Amino acid sequence: MVTRKQMRSRIDEYENSLMRHRILSAVFFNIKNGEEGKGRTLLNIGGNRNSSWLFYSSQTPQDRTNSYFISVTDSIDVQMDSLQIKLVDLERKYSQVNSFKAAIDISGSVPKADHDGWGIYSYLPDNGIMKNQNYGTAGKEIVAIMEKVTENMEWSIFPYPYFREANPMIKFLMFNDNFFLSGKWKIEAILQRAVSLCSLFSADNTWDQVRLDMSSVLTTAIRSGVLASHGGFVTMPKSEKVFTRTFLSRYMDYEERLGKTTLFDFESLKVNYG
Repeated sequence: MVTRKQMRSRIDEYENSLMRHRILSAVFFNIKNGEEGKGRTLLNIGGNRNSSWLFYSSQTPQDRTNSYFISVTDSIDVQMDSLQIKLVDLERKYSQVNSFKAAIDISGSVPKADHDGWGIYSYLPDNGIMKNQNYGTAGKEIVAIMEKVTENMEWSIFPYPYFREANPMIKFLMFNDNFFLSGKWKIEAILQRAVSLCSLFSADNTWDQVRLDMSSVLTTAIRSGVLASHGGFVTMPKSEKVFTRTFLSRYMDYEERLGKTTLFDFESLKVNYG
């Protein structure tokens, strides 16, 4: 039985994840959009419980390659050390150096510490993305991208991009396009559709890796009683508010008790329900 305190914690964590992902989606849209997007290569999209990020390279007119790290975090002051460590790891993995770097704080407050060399932004719902001018520069390219983020949040490709560490509820939004899809869907068809889109809007993930992860999400949603399934079909929910609370309660409990399912579980599920 989920206590009120546990439920409140899950809701808060999901809402923070949702806000980070909406901003990340707008950043992703701006990176890949237009003529400039053709010269950019997404190297990594990832996240953890408190932060999400994009790491990409861009070709300059002088045939130089620059790398860029844009992160969205619950608190820059608290998470800066972990973001810096992640950036170093990514630079090492993808053979990049001296990346331009920026962080967006969604806490609603202005970061207090001096984070030298970083472009620091705060997201305030009433004002959108605002740069704190007293901190470091993120480079002209990131500045140009950030100027468009707020206006493009409603035109982005949300709920994408996909990354494996995303909140499970965010991943479910990829199955029904943020509650755009409703009614009955064949299990295999809804999975194939989601995997194709997630593979398209991701970085450094194979199709098989995406399928394994997304089949786990769908299997867990069905077996935990979050999604109704009959005759090889699942019924997509209509009410976002009611479904979200049900998902955060039943899905999370099921996952905590039994751990994540596997592709074998999904194939078995198709036999049992098909």
